[in-house]
Amino acid sequence: MRTKARKLPATMLALALLLGLARDGFGFSMGYHYDLIREAMRKEDFSKDAFCSALAANSYTDIFQEEAVEWVIDDDFCRASRQLVDVLHFDGLKDSQQIDRYWRQLIHNTREALAERARHNDKLGALLITGITLHVVQDFYAHANWAELDIPRRTGIKDATYFDVSPTVLEQAISGVTVYGRRGLFTHGAGGLEHGALHKDHAGRPYFDLAYRCAYRASLQWLRLIRKWIVDDLGRRDLWDELLRYQFTGNRNHLYTLTSFDGGTIRWLCTYGGAWKTPRRWSRTDILSDNMSISGLRQKGMFVSRASPTWRYA
Repeated sequence: MRTKARKLPATMLALALLLGLARDGFGFSMGYHYDLIREAMRKEDFSKDAFCSALAANSYTDIFQEEAVEWVIDDDFCRASRQLVDVLHFDGLKDSQQIDRYWRQLIHNTREALAERARHNDKLGALLITGITLHVVQDFYAHANWAELDIPRRTGIKDATYFDVSPTVLEQAISGVTVYGRRGLFTHGAGGLEHGALHKDHAGRPYFDLAYRCAYRASLQWLRLIRKWIVDDLGRRDLWDELLRYQFTGNRNHLYTLTSFDGGTIRWLCTYGGAWKTPRRWSRTDILSDNMSISGLRQKGMFVSRASPTWRYA
């Protein structure tokens, strides 16, 4: 019998609501988010259960697999976030001032949400917040003209991130530089600039490699910032250590099925609009049967070619 899920903390709702400056577009294709989050959390010594829990929250941001994610995680985080996930991207920000405001909101509200989870000793909640905010951090480099402005070269900082560059240095570095006829730092969706013009969601897109490297560096910085909040500011080294060695208390096979990019749900997604999305919703039944392999997809009347991540219906 499943336990009753916890109520979503008000600070987590605020995290999403206060980021509602724009509501369109996706970020890096889902596989790249998986790689970035998994490898960054591994480097910071998180357990497999810890980064898989974060990946589950991350996957919810783009592919909207409510039933599958909710069944595995059994937490109100996803249920209460259903109508809010569309704001969890860097979209429609027209200048450096709006972008700076978004970053400040993200930082403030993430810290407050983690502080509330720490008060309740809610390790799963903290990992879910970590996963979804890592997704947002990474999307900045996929959606903004950071790479097009060549800010790492202009500042002399290898794979420079927003955390590396002060507003004054940034303004000086990009003074007079234009991207698509516009000056300054901005994201797609601003001033009529469509998602397709600026996005760096997948390999082969201009500036993808630089954006990806910056996103990886930023992911490590974000995890270290979270560590500072928990260990230094809150004095909860014990909680941080528990997050690093976190053991999922639900069905691990279901969690791994949901978050395995090599053979689980996410690997066989179709490419659509720059983001990896499934042609239908995965359900609790799919998770329970662990039947998301190629053979399982064929049984469902679908065929996937390894040569191309495109769905074909039988």
